[in-house]
Amino acid sequence: MTETASVPAMDAPAAGQDAVARLAALRAAGARQFDPARWHYLEALAARVQAYAGSAGRLLEAKLTHALAAF
Repeated sequence: MTETASVPAMDAPAAGQDAVARLAALRAAGARQFDPARWHYLEALAARVQAYAGSAGRLLEAKLTHALAAF
C-alpha cells in the first residue's frame, strides 16, 4: 500500500502579500531610483497578483518572485 503525503499549498493571497511587503521594503530602501522601468513592471505585476486567484494568480506570483529575485 502506497501512501502519499499531503503538502499544504501556499496560500496565494498570503504569498501575494509577502511580495507586496518585499516591494514596500525595497521602496523604503530607495530601490525605485536604480531602474525605474523595471520598478514599474514589478509594481504592475504585484497589482495583477492581487487581482487574480487560482492558477493564474499562482503563475503571476511565480513571475513576481522571479522578477524580484532578478531585481
